[in-house]
Amino acid sequence: MKPRLARPLLAALVGGALVAGGAVAASPAYAGVSPARIAATTADEPTDPPTTPVDPGTGGGDTGTGTGDTGGSTGGGDTGGSTGGGDTGGSTGGGDTGGSTGGGDTGGSTGGGDTGGSTGGGDTGGSTGGGDTGGSTGGGDTGGSTGGGDTGGSTGGGDTGGSTGGGDTGGNTGGGTTDPGTTDPEPVPDTTAPTGTYRLSALSIWTGQQVVLYQNNADYADGDNDDSTIKRVVDWKDGTTSEFSSASATWLQHNYKSAGTYVVTETLTDAAGNETKLTATVYVKNAPTAISLSKKSVWNGERYNVTVKAVPAGTTSYVIFWGDGFYNEYKWYGKARTFPGYYYHYKGSNSVVTGYRPTQIAYRNANGLSTPVTGAWIKVKKDSWKPTVKVNKPSSPNRLKSWKYVTGTASDKGSGAPGVWVFLEKYSNGKDYCLNKNKKWQRVYDSTWDATCYSWWAPVTKGKWKFKVPAGLGKGYFWASAYAVDWADHRSKWKTVSAKITRS
Repeated sequence: MKPRLARPLLAALVGGALVAGGAVAASPAYAGVSPARIAATTADEPTDPPTTPVDPGTGGGDTGTGTGDTGGSTGGGDTGGSTGGGDTGGSTGGGDTGGSTGGGDTGGSTGGGDTGGSTGGGDTGGSTGGGDTGGSTGGGDTGGSTGGGDTGGSTGGGDTGGSTGGGDTGGNTGGGTTDPGTTDPEPVPDTTAPTGTYRLSALSIWTGQQVVLYQNNADYADGDNDDSTIKRVVDWKDGTTSEFSSASATWLQHNYKSAGTYVVTETLTDAAGNETKLTATVYVKNAPTAISLSKKSVWNGERYNVTVKAVPAGTTSYVIFWGDGFYNEYKWYGKARTFPGYYYHYKGSNSVVTGYRPTQIAYRNANGLSTPVTGAWIKVKKDSWKPTVKVNKPSSPNRLKSWKYVTGTASDKGSGAPGVWVFLEKYSNGKDYCLNKNKKWQRVYDSTWDATCYSWWAPVTKGKWKFKVPAGLGKGYFWASAYAVDWADHRSKWKTVSAKITRS
């Protein structure tokens, strides 16, 4: 059976009902009695109990099922169009029915208690339940309401029949009904680690040689994800790491400086933080040495020999490091070889080499050049002496043919004198000449002396030296000067002989 207030309330809603503060205000076209009229009559005129029975409820708390309200009340626990909390039939008092002004009274009743044949406290119209009306069996509600405590078109809490408040029935749209709606499914977390592999150029190398790790785009993947987002970091296990700069990078190179066993580990990390570690073992060992020296100590400039007896398998060439910054690389032809060496200045310097110097060797194969390994030591002795020089004067110094060469001797107690510097000058017919940079006679003036005149080197062989005098000497005065140098860069004093050439 439909509640009797369902149709007027529906009409009110269709006609422009305005929900405001828990009450329903209907347009005049559908209003039964104005609120002002109800307010004016409820205080003076008792209201008779309703003569039309209300449908019995089936739930607790509304008429028909509700608790404490009757007949279209809009307030909490109210009946019959009441706007006050708990009133009935236009009542403005809390918990009243049918115009009652007393709390919990019905049908004109003024005292707290029951009215109109009601047997329950605060009940109405023959109600048998506490606070119920019109045959209601539920606690306190009227008019077919199915929501908790509501009756007949009520919009407030505890109302019935189209109520929009919490726990309402008969078209109720308020709390107590739920739209299940739809929700997006939770994303499935990425827990799958990337996969991959790589290749090394060598698994066994000599100290100082390089290992190249190769990995192209087809060598690693991350399921359905973008492979280019994978971070690739290589730990060489010698305290250094390298990272591929981009997805297009396909190789990394590393040189091992110390012997040992290294488990090269590449870590692949995807965008979700999942990791995969790829490993391979590299064995690094020192290259063997098989060299010998012909001397244990030398002076600067003194020759000695280095002999390479054998090399490791796979060697294509080897490099000898002399210990002064210089080195030489030689092809390996499958048999022992001997090479001469000596010491003078350090490479890139004018400083003379002294002290113990290592003779080292390094081997080259497909993996590059190994770290140089010391095979022997040699001592370079310190020279503390200056050389001496002598310029010979021919038996007939006045004759031109006696000066085809300028000769002399040079000596040194230490490293030895490798040569002398010779300076020649002539004076004839009031003009002065010297040898220029082209070893030609050129006239010279006081102002051009330093820019024009040059000394020339004459090597010393077994303590003797000689220098050929360029053509054009002629008659006149002649001076021949020289000074000696040794391998320790010491130099002697100038020595000069002079002659007046008068004859050819």
